[in-house]
Amino acid sequence: MMRDYLKTYQIKLKVIGPLFIGSGNSINKKEYILDRDKNKVYIPNINKMYTWFFKNNFQDKFDNYMLSEKSVDFMTWLGINKISPNVWKEWTDYILDCSETSDIIKGTETEISTFIKDSFGDVYIPGSSLKGALRTIILGSEILKNNSNFNKYKSDVQKAEFKHKNSYLKKEMKIIEQSVFNKAEKDKKRIDNMVNDIMAGIRISDSRPISTDNLILCRKIDETPKGNINKLKLLRECIKPDTEIIFDMTVDTTIFKENNIKHYIMEAINTFGKNYMKCFNNKFKSGDKLDGTMFYMGGGSGFVSKTITYPLLGENAVKTVSEIIDKTLSKDIRNKHKHNKDFLMGVSPHMIKKTKYNKKIYSFGLCSIDIVEVNI
Repeated sequence: MMRDYLKTYQIKLKVIGPLFIGSGNSINKKEYILDRDKNKVYIPNINKMYTWFFKNNFQDKFDNYMLSEKSVDFMTWLGINKISPNVWKEWTDYILDCSETSDIIKGTETEISTFIKDSFGDVYIPGSSLKGALRTIILGSEILKNNSNFNKYKSDVQKAEFKHKNSYLKKEMKIIEQSVFNKAEKDKKRIDNMVNDIMAGIRISDSRPISTDNLILCRKIDETPKGNINKLKLLRECIKPDTEIIFDMTVDTTIFKENNIKHYIMEAINTFGKNYMKCFNNKFKSGDKLDGTMFYMGGGSGFVSKTITYPLLGENAVKTVSEIIDKTLSKDIRNKHKHNKDFLMGVSPHMIKKTKYNKKIYSFGLCSIDIVEVNI
């Protein structure tokens, strides 16, 4: 067969902790309908809603409401204008349970950060989100397995000069990535050329569509190593625990030449996870015990899951990590969170990101993965 070098796999991702992949948009209290009695948030279908307003001569009233500075919420406005639930429920796109967030959503200016959706309004996870998480895990695992090979990069990271948060450590991390991934030898004269990146041999599709029935409303909770919590006024649409998500993965074995890709990825997840627990999770009372198939992805999953500082520097990285975080924050946030003192607590960041669903505390973005080869 001409394409025997291509291997196809199905990835099954199981959500353990509420998963958030942000759309970059948010909706305010004039754009969602809060049913206080039932602890439900109704998200309208904009096209259906505007069509009804136009046909029933409410367009001007609604436009004036949206432009006004009055703080009345959408549900109250609907009641004032005698638009009954039987009517507005016909516009509803989907419903979110807000029983765990009702104490902040009622009577506040709280916005809801929305989950990414496709042009048809279906929830999905971009393949790039999963591949990005796996790339970090594979990179961290390679550093952990061959740590002495990276000694020359450690001091570069620790001594890097801060000029701007968008460029800080970018050069140092790019060099480390290239040392691990740029082995395809497509451009032998310029090893740093992106065409040499072996991760180009792994292609992960966007996930299959996910029903909006699997969306829940989650609040961000910060927790200290001693278990003290701070509930933040930050709400996210998340995929609920126990949801299974399917992706397709194609591996070009002429570029990514590992003989057993499933074993390689699972071993990387296990290696990265053990270091994650040792350097971070185990410092917290509610830190997760990762079973070798588990990893974190998406918004709210935290600095440690998205970086390779701990794999590179080990547990001794606490002071370096605290300095990195402190330098990249605005002055106001820096003074508020005091990450430069994290080393006194023995862990950095000194907060772990949590949320609550169905009366249980979860970590944001904790997932387990299974990879199955598909014979075509």
